[in-house]
Amino acid sequence: MRRLEQVLSYISSALLLAMTLLVTADVIGRMMFRSPIYGTLEVVQFAMVGIVFLALPRCESNRAQISVTTLTERSRGKTLSALKLFGLFISFVMLIFIMWRSAAFTWTSWQEGQATMGLVHLPEAPAMLLVPIGASIACARIALLFYRELRKFGGPGDRVLTPSER
Repeated sequence: MRRLEQVLSYISSALLLAMTLLVTADVIGRMMFRSPIYGTLEVVQFAMVGIVFLALPRCESNRAQISVTTLTERSRGKTLSALKLFGLFISFVMLIFIMWRSAAFTWTSWQEGQATMGLVHLPEAPAMLLVPIGASIACARIALLFYRELRKFGGPGDRVLTPSER
């Protein structure tokens, strides 16, 4: 699973680099040559979806998301584990909802052949598909983290997982 998360993270990084280069070229073309790159806005919108949702599983794996630690800093043992389990459960439910609804929207977009409006007409479904893909892999990671935290909940206090257990 770590390998898949790493590959998706690299794809996300490549999309970010490509988007940065595209926007830079568009600005230079617009300012110096009065000739913008048509479709830049649409490509950037689609790239943002991939940048966020393809990096999400690795972010969950590394527990690198922003979190408020007001309660967890003061908690130990089973209370800390219970708070972590609650947070993981809420994250799992939210990502399941995102995955379910985005898959439905993607299917509708695919069936209706929805495309962007403007000068360049790009199909929306391929970019929309990145949302349920990233959300489903993040759900799998959260389920694994939940299981591991649940094992700790039944065992001794603040046991730290080794890198091989993550």
